[in-house]
This record gives sequence, C-alpha cells and structure tokens, in this order.
Amino acid sequence: MLGQLTRERRLIAEDVRAVLSAGVSRQQIEDALAVCFAFNTTDRLADAFGFEVLSLKSYEAGRSICSSAVTNSRCRPLRADSRD
Repeated sequence: MLGQLTRERRLIAEDVRAVLSAGVSRQQIEDALAVCFAFNTTDRLADAFGFEVLSLKSYEAGRSICSSAVTNSRCRPLRADSRD
C-alpha cells in the first residue's frame, strides 16, 4: 500500500480495504501513513536543499569528534530524563 502511494501518489478505498482484510488494524494503517508522510517530506526537503548522504569516512569523523568530546555541549548524549 505504501509503495503504491509513494510511486503512484494515490490511494483508493479498495487499497485500504485489502490491507485491513489482511489483518492490519486501522491504527497500524494510520501509523504507517504518518511515517510514510514524514519520510517522503524529509526526502523532498533534502532534494530541494541539495543535502547529500555523508560518506562513511565523514560519518566516522563526526562520530569520533562527538564520542571523544563528551564535555562538549554540542555533542553531549541525551538522557531519557532530560527536559532540554
């Protein structure tokens, strides 16, 4: 269903009924559509602004900086109880 929505940019009632008849709940469909929307929006914004995926070397460099500088406020790990 999500593949069809993404490729064809349309979804009809029969598509949703087929997923429901396969045992997926209405809430699960709504959740999947929300995630699909978020990913597609992010992808379109990334394309519009020319964002590129980091190379493995660049990713590792950023990870190394943040993990070695725990006291650096820009890289501090988030805590579950943090309200910042």
